[in-house]
Amino acid sequence: MTASAQPSVHYTLGMSRPSSHFLEVELKVTSLSAGDKTLDLAMPAWRTGRYSIFDFAGGVTGVSALDAAGGTLPFEKTDKQTWRINKGRSTTVIVRYRVYADEFNMRTRGLNDEHAFVDPAAVFMYVPELAKRPLTLEVKPYGSWKVTTGLDAVPGRPNHFSAPNYEYFADCPIEVGNQKEYAFDVDGIPHVWMIAGEGTYDIERLIEDTKKIVRANKAFWGRLPYDRYIFMLHMSPTSGGGTEHINSTIMGARPFQLASPGGYRGFLGLVSHEYFHTWNVKQLRPAGITPYDFSKENYSHELWVAEGTTSYYTGIMLLRAGLAKADEYVGRLGGEIKDERQRPGNRKQSVAESSFDAWIKYWKNTPQAYNEESDYYDQGSNVSLALDLEILRSSQGKAGLHDVLRMMFERFPVGKKGYTLADLQKVSEEMAGGSLEEFFSRYVTGTEGLPWEDLLEAAGLDVKATAETKPALGARLSDRDGRVVVQGVVEGSAADLAGLSPNDEIVAFNGYRARSQELNTRISDMKPGDELTLTIFRNEQLRTISARPATPSVPNYAVKRVENPTDLQKKIYEKWLGVSWE
Repeated sequence: MTASAQPSVHYTLGMSRPSSHFLEVELKVTSLSAGDKTLDLAMPAWRTGRYSIFDFAGGVTGVSALDAAGGTLPFEKTDKQTWRINKGRSTTVIVRYRVYADEFNMRTRGLNDEHAFVDPAAVFMYVPELAKRPLTLEVKPYGSWKVTTGLDAVPGRPNHFSAPNYEYFADCPIEVGNQKEYAFDVDGIPHVWMIAGEGTYDIERLIEDTKKIVRANKAFWGRLPYDRYIFMLHMSPTSGGGTEHINSTIMGARPFQLASPGGYRGFLGLVSHEYFHTWNVKQLRPAGITPYDFSKENYSHELWVAEGTTSYYTGIMLLRAGLAKADEYVGRLGGEIKDERQRPGNRKQSVAESSFDAWIKYWKNTPQAYNEESDYYDQGSNVSLALDLEILRSSQGKAGLHDVLRMMFERFPVGKKGYTLADLQKVSEEMAGGSLEEFFSRYVTGTEGLPWEDLLEAAGLDVKATAETKPALGARLSDRDGRVVVQGVVEGSAADLAGLSPNDEIVAFNGYRARSQELNTRISDMKPGDELTLTIFRNEQLRTISARPATPSVPNYAVKRVENPTDLQKKIYEKWLGVSWE
């Protein structure tokens, strides 16, 4: 077939009544074969960046199908997310539908009287057989709203964009509204801070700090893998978190969060995390999500690398960018050691299994998760740190995880072949100069506790354990409209032994009203073994439970640099963190 006879795909996005929360979509497919009597269209089941089924088809309504002359074409649904158009001999199919969009905080789809946000996977159907074909999009903004997106603009046609295929299209979120745009260059590459919503921030400082993060990552990875990058930010009272995309990221912050020193530092951590993803998962991708299959779960044992390794490097990249201090980073390691050792789920589920089961476990956040599951974010970060130090120790400070990632970034280019755990182990062994089979079997596919003391000693760090003398109940509590509610109970704790259960509402402690901000303090003031009485509501029934808080079985830890490091320890420390020992 000639190029002109190839099918073409064009989308139109409208938003004529923002207060309705309905986005209006038209999908026009032309130059179809007259011999094919049907055409299937599908709605993605999930979006990139979060490994959980969303079933976006649930928000679709008002579907209609037409031919080129405007005649109605019959259709039927063949499963929860697929529409089969009976097109007959028609070579053009036009499908129109609406999508209910009021999920801004999920970073999927939202429309209100202030702006619209679209993750394309949450809004646009696709033709599976044409998913690799180029496509175009026209956005019809409401009123005087404008469009910000990482999609390529079509020259000479305002609000028209193009993408080389549906996968790329699905990875370019779209903001439509009165958002502010602040352009800046880094080494000749254009970048943009896009901010939607009102808040307090110093844009000049934010841009300068962002430049430092960009340059630190460029030095780490070797090059910038894009021609233009957009940092998208939603500011609202309920905003938070972020999602990475191919040449942009969408993040959230509260209106005054960036005005406080602590809030600003935390936000830079979010920027560091999401931007590191530009390489780790958007370019360097596990085989299980290469390519994306939007119709179902994409299983992978490597999500602990995609997310956990990114979490690990969040703080280190701030160090390398000069936006954090090494002693502060080292000081926080004590808390990470305690968290890793006290979570029962880390001894029951490996990070590889946690990655594979992400679709059915992690995002469910069930009450038993802490006791029965690992966490491919937090434990993935811990294992990444351990792997880094193990490579550094084995190579005598010549190479670390940084070198592994950089080599894999070149060996596994996006769109070609994703990597597996075996690939990661192979490259890690090349850098370490020896076998890492024991490390991977114990800590990646196994559930053994990490040897923090030995690994950190190689970098000149000393780990000291300090026994906790204050008792604890062992229950994770939340404040729900002033009510103290049990979210989870730690296995083997005083709360567990006393029979406290998730969703119990604690109304009184030793006869006095319980408040979430006071309860743990009042318990810590007791002596270990002292009995306390909790009055609770369970299933609307008032009950009384007795418990004896005990000191935690896992101590506190303090991590500090040794006073007289060897030359090798200093070498490993400096290679590890990218800063001088002195």
